[in-house]
Amino acid sequence: LNGRTELKKLLPLVLQGKDDVHCPFQYRISDNRHCAWPEVLSLDVQYQGASFSQQWIVYAESWVTLPGDLKNWPQDIIVNNKPAVVTEKRGVTQIQLPKGNHQIEGVFIWNEIPEFITLPSSTGLVDVSIDKKKIEFPRLESNGRLWLNETNTPSSATIEDRLQVDVFRRVIDDVPMH
Repeated sequence: LNGRTELKKLLPLVLQGKDDVHCPFQYRISDNRHCAWPEVLSLDVQYQGASFSQQWIVYAESWVTLPGDLKNWPQDIIVNNKPAVVTEKRGVTQIQLPKGNHQIEGVFIWNEIPEFITLPSSTGLVDVSIDKKKIEFPRLESNGRLWLNETNTPSSATIEDRLQVDVFRRVIDDVPMH
Protein backbone atom coordinates (compact mmCIF):
# COMPACT_ATOMS: atom_id res chain seq x y z
CA LEU A 1 0.00 0.00 0.00
CA ASN A 2 2.83 2.40 0.86
CA GLY A 3 4.53 1.70 -2.51
CA ARG A 4 1.33 2.70 -4.34
CA THR A 5 1.15 5.97 -2.45
CA GLU A 6 4.76 6.75 -3.38
CA LEU A 7 4.06 5.96 -7.05
CA LYS A 8 0.98 8.23 -7.06
CA LYS A 9 3.18 11.08 -5.87
CA LEU A 10 5.39 10.57 -8.95
CA LEU A 11 2.44 10.64 -11.39
CA PRO A 12 2.49 14.44 -11.97
CA LEU A 13 6.23 14.26 -12.71
CA VAL A 14 5.77 11.39 -15.18
CA LEU A 15 2.87 13.14 -16.96
CA GLN A 16 4.58 16.54 -17.08
CA GLY A 17 4.30 17.94 -20.61
CA LYS A 18 1.74 15.28 -21.61
CA ASP A 19 -1.42 17.31 -21.10
CA ASP A 20 -3.22 15.39 -23.84
CA VAL A 21 -2.84 11.96 -22.21
CA HIS A 22 -6.58 11.87 -21.40
CA CYS A 23 -7.67 13.04 -24.86
CA PRO A 24 -9.31 10.53 -27.23
CA PHE A 25 -7.17 9.47 -30.17
CA GLN A 26 -7.92 8.46 -33.72
CA TYR A 27 -8.43 4.78 -34.39
CA ARG A 28 -5.05 3.09 -34.88
CA ILE A 29 -3.15 6.40 -34.55
CA SER A 30 -2.53 6.96 -30.85
CA ASP A 31 -0.24 9.94 -31.52
CA ASN A 32 -3.09 11.92 -33.15
CA ARG A 33 -5.21 13.03 -30.18
CA HIS A 34 -8.19 15.39 -30.26
CA CYS A 35 -8.74 17.23 -26.99
CA ALA A 36 -11.80 19.30 -27.96
CA TRP A 37 -15.03 17.84 -29.36
CA PRO A 38 -17.96 19.95 -30.59
CA GLU A 39 -21.63 19.06 -30.53
CA VAL A 40 -24.32 20.42 -32.88
CA LEU A 41 -23.85 24.06 -33.94
CA SER A 42 -27.17 25.93 -33.80
CA LEU A 43 -27.30 28.97 -36.07
CA ASP A 44 -30.29 31.34 -36.15
CA VAL A 45 -29.88 33.74 -39.09
CA GLN A 46 -31.84 37.00 -39.42
CA TYR A 47 -31.54 39.90 -41.88
CA GLN A 48 -29.52 42.12 -39.46
CA GLY A 49 -27.39 39.35 -37.94
CA ALA A 50 -27.29 35.86 -36.51
CA SER A 51 -26.88 34.11 -33.19
CA PHE A 52 -25.16 30.79 -32.60
CA SER A 53 -24.60 28.32 -29.79
CA GLN A 54 -22.54 25.15 -29.47
CA GLN A 55 -21.59 22.77 -26.67
CA TRP A 56 -17.93 21.64 -26.46
CA ILE A 57 -16.31 18.84 -24.44
CA VAL A 58 -12.66 19.69 -23.74
CA TYR A 59 -10.33 17.02 -22.29
CA ALA A 60 -7.26 19.28 -21.97
CA GLU A 61 -6.83 23.04 -22.39
CA SER A 62 -7.35 23.72 -26.09
CA TRP A 63 -7.86 26.39 -28.71
CA VAL A 64 -11.36 26.06 -30.17
CA THR A 65 -12.31 27.47 -33.58
CA LEU A 66 -15.49 29.53 -33.78
CA PRO A 67 -17.80 30.02 -36.73
CA GLY A 68 -17.01 33.11 -38.78
CA ASP A 69 -13.88 34.68 -40.21
CA LEU A 70 -12.23 38.07 -40.58
CA LYS A 71 -15.12 39.38 -42.69
CA ASN A 72 -17.88 37.99 -40.44
CA TRP A 73 -16.32 38.24 -36.99
CA PRO A 74 -18.19 36.52 -34.11
CA GLN A 75 -19.12 39.04 -31.40
CA ASP A 76 -20.35 39.05 -27.80
CA ILE A 77 -18.92 35.59 -27.16
CA ILE A 78 -20.17 34.04 -23.93
CA VAL A 79 -18.68 30.82 -22.53
CA ASN A 80 -20.65 29.27 -19.65
CA ASN A 81 -22.41 32.61 -19.04
CA LYS A 82 -19.12 34.57 -18.88
CA PRO A 83 -17.62 36.86 -21.55
CA ALA A 84 -14.72 35.40 -23.54
CA VAL A 85 -11.95 36.93 -25.64
CA VAL A 86 -11.79 35.98 -29.33
CA THR A 87 -8.43 35.97 -31.08
CA GLU A 88 -7.37 35.47 -34.66
CA LYS A 89 -4.81 32.81 -35.58
CA ARG A 90 -3.93 32.37 -39.27
CA GLY A 91 -7.23 33.93 -40.37
CA VAL A 92 -9.33 31.77 -38.04
CA THR A 93 -11.36 33.02 -35.06
CA GLN A 94 -10.54 31.08 -31.88
CA ILE A 95 -10.93 31.05 -28.11
CA GLN A 96 -8.97 29.13 -25.52
CA LEU A 97 -10.94 26.78 -23.27
CA PRO A 98 -9.87 24.91 -20.13
CA LYS A 99 -10.73 21.27 -19.48
CA GLY A 100 -14.47 20.65 -19.01
CA ASN A 101 -17.85 21.11 -20.68
CA HIS A 102 -18.49 24.51 -22.24
CA GLN A 103 -21.55 26.20 -23.73
CA ILE A 104 -20.45 28.83 -26.28
CA GLU A 105 -22.83 31.50 -27.51
CA GLY A 106 -22.27 34.48 -29.79
CA VAL A 107 -23.70 36.73 -32.48
CA PHE A 108 -22.88 38.11 -35.90
CA ILE A 109 -23.90 41.59 -36.97
CA TRP A 110 -24.28 42.53 -40.64
CA ASN A 111 -26.31 44.83 -42.91
CA GLU A 112 -27.64 41.94 -44.98
CA ILE A 113 -27.36 38.17 -44.89
CA PRO A 114 -24.01 37.18 -46.44
CA GLU A 115 -23.83 34.61 -49.19
CA PHE A 116 -22.03 32.16 -46.87
CA ILE A 117 -20.41 31.90 -43.47
CA THR A 118 -17.29 29.90 -42.64
CA LEU A 119 -17.60 27.09 -40.09
CA PRO A 120 -14.79 25.22 -38.32
CA SER A 121 -13.70 21.97 -39.96
CA SER A 122 -14.39 20.18 -36.67
CA THR A 123 -18.10 21.03 -36.89
CA GLY A 124 -20.00 18.26 -38.61
CA LEU A 125 -23.56 18.79 -37.38
CA VAL A 126 -25.36 22.06 -38.05
CA ASP A 127 -28.89 23.16 -37.17
CA VAL A 128 -29.71 26.24 -39.30
CA SER A 129 -32.75 28.47 -39.45
CA ILE A 130 -33.07 31.55 -41.67
CA ASP A 131 -35.79 34.07 -40.73
CA LYS A 132 -37.34 31.47 -38.36
CA LYS A 133 -37.49 28.89 -41.18
CA LYS A 134 -35.56 25.68 -40.48
CA ILE A 135 -33.27 24.62 -43.32
CA GLU A 136 -33.64 20.83 -43.51
CA PHE A 137 -30.55 20.22 -45.64
CA PRO A 138 -28.10 23.11 -45.29
CA ARG A 139 -25.41 23.27 -47.94
CA LEU A 140 -22.12 22.80 -46.11
CA GLU A 141 -19.06 22.41 -48.31
CA SER A 142 -15.85 20.58 -47.41
CA ASN A 143 -13.97 23.92 -47.19
CA GLY A 144 -16.26 24.95 -44.29
CA ARG A 145 -18.58 27.25 -46.22
CA LEU A 146 -22.18 27.14 -45.04
CA TRP A 147 -24.29 28.77 -47.76
CA LEU A 148 -26.94 31.15 -46.40
CA ASN A 149 -28.21 32.67 -49.64
CA GLU A 150 -31.57 31.04 -50.45
CA THR A 151 -30.66 30.64 -54.12
CA ASN A 152 -27.70 28.46 -53.08
CA THR A 153 -29.52 26.22 -50.61
CA PRO A 154 -31.18 23.04 -51.83
CA SER A 155 -34.97 23.16 -52.08
CA SER A 156 -37.20 20.50 -50.61
CA ALA A 157 -37.57 19.07 -54.14
CA THR A 158 -33.81 18.50 -54.44
CA ILE A 159 -32.77 14.88 -54.16
CA GLU A 160 -30.17 14.54 -51.45
CA ASP A 161 -27.04 12.46 -51.89
CA ARG A 162 -27.14 10.80 -48.48
CA LEU A 163 -26.81 7.31 -47.13
CA GLN A 164 -27.65 5.90 -43.71
CA VAL A 165 -25.83 2.77 -42.64
CA ASP A 166 -26.27 0.67 -39.50
CA VAL A 167 -23.24 -1.47 -38.64
CA PHE A 168 -23.49 -4.45 -36.32
CA ARG A 169 -20.48 -6.47 -35.27
CA ARG A 170 -20.08 -9.76 -33.51
CA VAL A 171 -16.97 -10.02 -31.37
CA ILE A 172 -15.84 -13.38 -30.01
CA ASP A 173 -13.65 -12.78 -26.97
CA ASP A 174 -11.13 -15.54 -27.50
CA VAL A 175 -7.45 -15.89 -28.30
CA PRO A 176 -7.09 -14.76 -31.01
CA MET A 177 -10.10 -12.41 -30.98
CA HIS A 178 -12.57 -12.92 -33.85
